[in-house]
Amino acid sequence: MNVTMTGMNIRQVIVNGHSVDGYVVSECGKVFTTLKHAGIKGVRGGSRSVVVPFDEYHKRLKPYVDEDRYNRVFVDGMKRGIHRLVCEAFHGKPDAGMHAGHKDDDVSNNAAGNLSWVTSAENNRQMKAHGRAPDLSGMNNGRAVLTPSIVRRIRADARSQAKIAESHGIARTTVSAIKRRVIWKEVD
Repeated sequence: MNVTMTGMNIRQVIVNGHSVDGYVVSECGKVFTTLKHAGIKGVRGGSRSVVVPFDEYHKRLKPYVDEDRYNRVFVDGMKRGIHRLVCEAFHGKPDAGMHAGHKDDDVSNNAAGNLSWVTSAENNRQMKAHGRAPDLSGMNNGRAVLTPSIVRRIRADARSQAKIAESHGIARTTVSAIKRRVIWKEVD
């Protein structure tokens, strides 16, 4: 259902290709619950477009910001990212594995025109280009086995890569990547 509320273009909230009764989302990224859904008699839209006054029939859901700075709301008792709700309502159901990407890389800008479906690789490239991707290299990686001092010793070690790898309990390819400065680039 498409509805116009005081100049706003809104659409039914859709999750995984299915409409969620009682919730609508605006193209500017606001999510509303119909008062009918909240237990107050409201408007029936059916499949036709209708014009309804904003304050009488809808209540805006207050978003909260999660640890990754994304705006989320509870829709039918489930946490939902506003960017995904807007993207699905205005750009259709995504293919499997697609992400709702922010064109301007501002995760608080959930306007339909700022969102598009992107692959995980495209999303990661965009995040890295804008400095939002966490640096998980070297000591920043929680699973790091090596330390900067060990990396320096590996680089200075003249033995074969296989011997160095065996003595440190790491793969020979890891030793090669360290010596070529593909990994642990930040260590002199």
